[in-house]
Amino acid sequence: MEPDPIPLNVKIILFGDRLLHFLLSMLDPELAEHFKVLADFEDDVDRSRESEAIVARLIASFGRRAGLKEMDREAVGRLIEHAARIADHAGKLTLLVDQLRDVLAEADFWATETKRSLISRADVERALDERIRRSSRVRDRAQEMILHEVALIDSAGSRVAQVNGLSVIELAGFRFGRPSRITYRVRPGGGKVVDIEREVELGGPVHSKGVRRWHCAADRSLSR
Repeated sequence: MEPDPIPLNVKIILFGDRLLHFLLSMLDPELAEHFKVLADFEDDVDRSRESEAIVARLIASFGRRAGLKEMDREAVGRLIEHAARIADHAGKLTLLVDQLRDVLAEADFWATETKRSLISRADVERALDERIRRSSRVRDRAQEMILHEVALIDSAGSRVAQVNGLSVIELAGFRFGRPSRITYRVRPGGGKVVDIEREVELGGPVHSKGVRRWHCAADRSLSR
């Protein structure tokens, strides 16, 4: 036996991360059947005097609602710089204001510890440094492996068929660079360009002509 359906007239709006939406759309085909309209909002805004003033007022409103101390001008400027860093663009400001709110709350704590009446730039810097210190265990272990020569990374001189690469890793909102050694095989050649796609008959004459032109242009740039 099944209960009779209950008449219901509602509108459901889901908010969430876009990655979760894409995964849910791929794993559950019924999502597109029930939710027809997708609105993908931007995570940042162009940086200008007007947008900086809006972000500053938004930060100040967070502080007033939470009963935090007021900030001086330099503290507000440092948070705006951090908003640009979160956006990964010097000409953008992030709209992920929850992260700015967390930094503001921690800066208020450090201002109280130092018995300041206002949140200063030093308090914001301390809050950001402490967040990095608490999240940097994996980064520190990776650097320790290089210092102890467990991971061999040469930082001076040159090697044949070997270069250093840098991978950017993000863990729980903390990003850091991890050096890696990249090696490849080399051998003496005949002085000509070898088009792999042409050799295995996957590329035609137009593609091979483009490869030869690119090689000639590269030789001219190196000779300069």
